[in-house]
Amino acid sequence: MRSSANPAKAPRFPWLVVLATAILAARLLFTLHLPNLWIDEQIVVDATTAPNAQSALTQALESERRPPLFNLLMWGWRQWAGEGEWQTRLLPALFAVLFVPAVYALTRRLFGPREAGFAVLLCAIHPLLLSYGQIIRYYTFVAALAALSNAAFLNVLRGRATRRDWIVHFIATSGLLLSDYPAYAVLLAQNLLVGVALLRRSWFPLRGWAVSHAVWLVVCVPIAATALLQSARDFGVAELSTGLLGHVLKIAYAGFAWSIGEYLFPWRVAALLGLAASVALLATGLFSRRAPAGRAPVWMAVTMLAVPLAVSLVLLATVARDSPFVNSAARTMSAFAPFIAICAYGAARLPVRAAALLAVALLVAQVQSGIQHDLRMDTLNPIYTTPAREAAQFINASSVLAWNKVGSLVISSLMESAAAAIERTS
Repeated sequence: MRSSANPAKAPRFPWLVVLATAILAARLLFTLHLPNLWIDEQIVVDATTAPNAQSALTQALESERRPPLFNLLMWGWRQWAGEGEWQTRLLPALFAVLFVPAVYALTRRLFGPREAGFAVLLCAIHPLLLSYGQIIRYYTFVAALAALSNAAFLNVLRGRATRRDWIVHFIATSGLLLSDYPAYAVLLAQNLLVGVALLRRSWFPLRGWAVSHAVWLVVCVPIAATALLQSARDFGVAELSTGLLGHVLKIAYAGFAWSIGEYLFPWRVAALLGLAASVALLATGLFSRRAPAGRAPVWMAVTMLAVPLAVSLVLLATVARDSPFVNSAARTMSAFAPFIAICAYGAARLPVRAAALLAVALLVAQVQSGIQHDLRMDTLNPIYTTPAREAAQFINASSVLAWNKVGSLVISSLMESAAAAIERTS
């Protein structure tokens, strides 16, 4: 399970990571003012405008179908940085930036420094990090913590863990467990890999692992009751949210967004070329026989990718059936880093010219998708461009005009409409 790369000779934080992180940070800051609040963002903003942490916690539990940690962090952030929209968007942007060194650490520990270099290049202008890094939701928070948890776990699994690795793993995994139910599958995937190691009679620090799990069990038991109440909320069933076709579309859409983002229609020439390049990199990473460290790192990456993806799809088909298939990328961000790592591994296995050709095709698609994100063109998930404030003002104005009409719907606010609090006048 060890990579052939020598960790002692590989730089811990090379200039390429700094450059890629700086590029993404600059790109995010340059466009952070462009988006308008959409309905799910408005829910977070309303919940984190509470006067104290207790009220923020209560509102998060009542308005969301996930654990409340991200909302509590957002509440604390807004208390410190200010409640303006730009300041609010800055927190998810910081986690998008953190994702770059996190995916570098994960890929380096899976495959080696060369593959890790390819990984950060794939992230530097990635349109999904650009768009989710501006959305006031938990998406980049989960992606960054999942990458950090898996990276620290690899050192634990290989018996090379330092105290810092144990601390990073505990904090990152705790953040996942307290923020996103599908992200529980990150820990499930890690335990599957521990089981394989024990079956092979490899040494593993079971005592420290058991202590961490005992703490998580105590912390997560109160959340279980909340999860049952949240899952009982019925918001209807979206089209293509269940069935074989629905599952296929969710997997395909997640892979599409992980490759070239959500702002490029799939029939565009750039999208077709970018998707072909991404599929080629992924397939090479999965099936290449030019594996200097054997197939074990590939199977570890596949486990980290497949288990969270599968669990997320099951939850989307059983609990969150109101979510259309275009929401699958946002709901499966805990599997984003392993996807990038496998693609980077594929790039490192190819001849230089082939890798360069695929990189150019993918780069063109990502650049075009990023530009169209700024211009709000080719939006595959239109809810991201539905302005919540303007919609609420329009609905309120319409309801006032229709007040005296028998049988008209009166919607007093957007949040009431989201909660189905619609009163019919007589």
